[in-house]
Amino acid sequence: MRTLLIPLFLAPVMGTAQSLCDSLAIGSFTYDPFASGLHIRLLNNSTSFISSPYFDVNDDQGVNIVQGSFGFFGILPGDDQLHVLEVGGTLPPSPFTGSLVLHYSTVDGDNTCTYPMDAVSLCPTDSCFPFQVYAFSQSGPINAQFVWTISDADNVIVDNGALELQGAVEAVEAACVPPGEYTLNVQWPFPTGQPVQIGVTASYFEADPITVALPSSGSVSMPFTLFEPCIDNAQGLDEALQPAALIAVDGRLVRISSTNGLPLGDLMITDAMGRTVRILLANGSTVSVDLGQAAAGTYLLRSMDRAATTAAQRFILF
Repeated sequence: MRTLLIPLFLAPVMGTAQSLCDSLAIGSFTYDPFASGLHIRLLNNSTSFISSPYFDVNDDQGVNIVQGSFGFFGILPGDDQLHVLEVGGTLPPSPFTGSLVLHYSTVDGDNTCTYPMDAVSLCPTDSCFPFQVYAFSQSGPINAQFVWTISDADNVIVDNGALELQGAVEAVEAACVPPGEYTLNVQWPFPTGQPVQIGVTASYFEADPITVALPSSGSVSMPFTLFEPCIDNAQGLDEALQPAALIAVDGRLVRISSTNGLPLGDLMITDAMGRTVRILLANGSTVSVDLGQAAAGTYLLRSMDRAATTAAQRFILF
């Protein structure tokens, strides 16, 4: 599975083998979502196998600011390929003006293609950036379901889901959040007894993922930063929020009611650390839950429907 991050589809304006350069395009050019680097997606629209492709990055004065290195034996006709460039010093600014230089080889020798970049955004241009949350069993197939949430710097859950391994070694589920600082919380109430890795990855492991081992306790929290250079400039889309539910707390009994008479749908209650306390399958407009075993403190109620725009709500148990 391959995902084009930002569809630039830039064709070069010069090269030592112009006809072939015309068929080699840039699908996307962005910052590395999880690390200090750059991602370049190369599209081979030709009928030729291209050997040893790699990129350099030049600024608007033609000065090389990022030097690439060999990472692939080649790229097949009709294929696309993600190139990860490590940047040891300062990342180039966004929007970026300069050029990308593709180096490659054919039976006729070494060649280059140059792609001018004019004020290209290296940050996500949509309201959120799609990536994957994953679980990987290092000791073979297992049967397990891992509930996960992603909370922001204010400990508000911004995405959630479940990873299901049914006799498999790996499960992957899509997530989507804007640039920012986050924590991935994963829970499985039954200790695995086996080593399991939990993490986040872009473009289905085409680049190095961020990963953490799930301990025998069955829960783990993993901080991560998404597009760090873009955080101050992150732009979200204005959304019309649905009416928030009414929450009434009587001791440890919590009653939740919709204000428009519509079904509440699937709900999740988490504690202040982002850990799942209860999942509610509410087919009606009201639901009650007994949190008699829960400790005093602040809790968060959130819809599990990703299409919903209902704001998450806090309530307190005394």
